[in-house]
Amino acid sequence: MKHRPSILVEISRHHARRMLDRQIRTEIAVMRRYPQPTYTHEQRAVAIAVLRAEMRKRGKVAA
Repeated sequence: MKHRPSILVEISRHHARRMLDRQIRTEIAVMRRYPQPTYTHEQRAVAIAVLRAEMRKRGKVAA
């Protein structure tokens, strides 16, 4: 029988990932709400796209 990592480890790992997702989501939200004057519209779009890609890499598409 293969040793399964304890459920606690799984939960904490899942929690860590969720926290990261929330961080990325708030970053996107902040970027939308408070566009930096130094950013052009394109730069902002690129930055959001990059964060989105980061989420997709983690298996979360809904952003």
